[in-house]
Amino acid sequence: HKMAPDTADEVAVPLDLSDECLLGYLQMSQATVVISKLRGKDPEGKFGALPQASLLWCLAFPIAKKFPPGRPYRERLLKLAMLAAEKDGEEISDALAEAHIASVTESAATRLEDDQWCHNHKTFILDCPRDCREANADGSTSRSGDETQTTSHKNPATNAIQITIKTHPNLFEGGTGCHEWASGFKLAELVASHPRVFAGKVIAEIGSGVGVTAIALAQLGLPKMMHLLDRDSETMGNCTSNLAINGIVVEGFAAAIAPGALDARVSGNENENEKDTQRTKPPVRLTCLDWFDVNEQALFALNPDLVLAADVLYDPLDVPGVLDATKALLGFRGAADGGETNETKRTSEKFIVENEKCAIFVSALRQPKTLELFVQTAKNRGFEPLDITETFCVKQGVGFRRLGNVQRTNIIVHALRPPVG
Repeated sequence: HKMAPDTADEVAVPLDLSDECLLGYLQMSQATVVISKLRGKDPEGKFGALPQASLLWCLAFPIAKKFPPGRPYRERLLKLAMLAAEKDGEEISDALAEAHIASVTESAATRLEDDQWCHNHKTFILDCPRDCREANADGSTSRSGDETQTTSHKNPATNAIQITIKTHPNLFEGGTGCHEWASGFKLAELVASHPRVFAGKVIAEIGSGVGVTAIALAQLGLPKMMHLLDRDSETMGNCTSNLAINGIVVEGFAAAIAPGALDARVSGNENENEKDTQRTKPPVRLTCLDWFDVNEQALFALNPDLVLAADVLYDPLDVPGVLDATKALLGFRGAADGGETNETKRTSEKFIVENEKCAIFVSALRQPKTLELFVQTAKNRGFEPLDITETFCVKQGVGFRRLGNVQRTNIIVHALRPPVG
């Protein structure tokens, strides 16, 4: 029985982070979809030498080796690859056969360790505009050739950043905060699209989850400080780990919101040889926040300029508590209008762009009645809510590459001005 070439070097051009097969693998897209994309590399659409070699490149890619997708996913992908080659009557390379055998013959101890959700990595690439890194943490702008100074988390060829996270493979076991959600990606894209809205500000994120938005903010060096708030200790622990994976080291987190909560400064990833000399990452505080039992004084003491939240409105029971936390964080605004009518402010959205405190909520439209409840409850609490989906949007050239498993439609963006005091 003749086998195909043993290594990817004999057949395939090395893949990079613009390749849809590699991105699909790093994001743990459906295995059948990845196999189909690999097949597309063959002129005849068969799972021959080139698709097999390309899969081996995916497995051996540096990011994939350091932060691999979950072992069950890799085993299934390799099994489907073997079956695809056999079905197409193609020879199977020694390397592919060995990789498949290795995935199914690991020791019980190794399999148990690797099957834990803490080994379930996904990597995403966010393309950013040039001026995204020209917005400094003090709100000013600069042009200093940022693109020539990069770290392992930035793609110098495309002005992009890499975000690697750990997620739980089972939604019902890991909790909603240990999964990536479409609204979190959208919020990160808004950060990259409107850097001056976020630059130089103290930012509090309610329901920080796996940390996609926080990582984007920190990698771009935009805020003056970040407060990451969530109510689940497992979620906060995972977020801390995800920040560290991306070179944002947090020295612990507080068990409950309180004045003087842990101030853990963000530093460079000590495991990487390269340092980002162009930008100082902001300080970060991670704190557990139960929005059903809000400590108003402690939250107000955080004194954020901007409150962010993504996909925290899926349960109508959460709406009052989330708004209570938002109100406590922002406090009240003055009655003075600055000489402008409310309609002018609504049209220009100056309360977002011009340093007035506000909150930005990004929500998937799963249950319209829940969002209606959110808007009405916000009005009842004295907020001024505004749907800014069409005007505060993701700019051309900004976006995550090939989010195959993430539903990207029907996402609503609201801005909330705090109540008048």
